[in-house]
Amino acid sequence: PNCEHAFYCSEQCRTRHRIEGSVGSAPHGRVCAALRRFAPLRKYGKSTANVLRLLLEALACRADAADATDAADAADTADGLFDALVHHPPHWSQPKEAQEWARVSAAFRTLLSRCDWWHAPPPSDDELFALVSRLDSNIFGCFVRDDGAIFGHACYLQAATFNHSCEPNCVAMRGVARMRIVAQEAVAAGEPLTISYIDANRPVHA
Repeated sequence: PNCEHAFYCSEQCRTRHRIEGSVGSAPHGRVCAALRRFAPLRKYGKSTANVLRLLLEALACRADAADATDAADAADTADGLFDALVHHPPHWSQPKEAQEWARVSAAFRTLLSRCDWWHAPPPSDDELFALVSRLDSNIFGCFVRDDGAIFGHACYLQAATFNHSCEPNCVAMRGVARMRIVAQEAVAAGEPLTISYIDANRPVHA
């Protein structure tokens, strides 16, 4: 069936993505049923909905990889890299913010219950916040061109381990399937490799 959350150039492309997925994303057939019930989450803002959709993809990929990964090697897998990402505990300035997050969490847990690949206990509000924070703090924008409009977000796990500098010694070259980190200058042994999380050439007030 057609899905309002994904658009394809051909029937062949649609079928392949539904069954196989693409680089870094789960087969669409694994998340389609949940996405069809995503509407209640949109009222909490586009940014929140986008990160939760990305999280749904990440959890589906994690579930698909779980059976194929030896526990001893977990730290070296994408799953281990994701768990190691920096995240922040919730800090609510007003009680209503915590109440709204509780509603967001309840709605997302309902989506997970629709997924036949989700067998773990439902994540608590705090556990879900930690997962979302890992993505929200580490995702990169994907652009049509370097100066073009953003068309989506991606979490490049290894690139996310690079620290920010307003005078970076490396540059991040972004693509849909992968990101390359390229040194812009000679880097001494032991010197941290850094990238810029922002456009460092823009005015401070921008």
